[in-house]
Amino acid sequence: MKNNGYTFPITKEMASAKTTARVSTKSSKTIAKKINNKNFLMSKTLVEKMFLGKKSLNGKYYTKTSEAIFKLLKLLEANAISKGMSVEGTELLFSAHMGPNYRRSRRKQHYGTKMKITHLHAVIKPGKVKKIKTVIKKVEKKKSDKPDTAAKVIKNEVGKV
Repeated sequence: MKNNGYTFPITKEMASAKTTARVSTKSSKTIAKKINNKNFLMSKTLVEKMFLGKKSLNGKYYTKTSEAIFKLLKLLEANAISKGMSVEGTELLFSAHMGPNYRRSRRKQHYGTKMKITHLHAVIKPGKVKKIKTVIKKVEKKKSDKPDTAAKVIKNEVGKV
C-alpha cells in the first residue's frame, strides 16, 4: 500500500488532514502522546479546554500548540463529514514531526536565528463500535432458528474485529 507522504497508511474509510504549523515540536509531541489512539470527540474537547485555559498537561496549557491542533481537528471533522462519515465512535490517530528549518532574517537575529516549524498529521479511523453494530445487523439478517448458529456467527465476526 502506498503512503503518499502520510505518516499513517490511509484507506478509503478514513479521513485525514495535515498541516505545517509554527509551533514547538516538543510541545506538539507531548499533546500528541495524550490524544493519539483515543476517541476523536474526547480528544477534541481536551485540546479545546487546553486552548481555553481550563485543562492543563503537566501544569502547562500549551496555548499556541493547542490552538493549531484544535484548528487541524476542526478541519479533520469537516473532511470526515464531507466524506459521509459519522464522527461519533471514531478513533483519532495523531502525529507531530519536526518540520523544515527556517532561518530568521538578519534584522531580528536577537530573537534567534532558527524558527520552529512542525508537521501535524491527524487521521480519523472508524472505531470498533461501528463494526460491532454491523455484526449485530448480520446476525439479525440471518434469522436463524437455532441459537447455537447465531452464537457461532457472533464469535466468528467479533474475532475478526
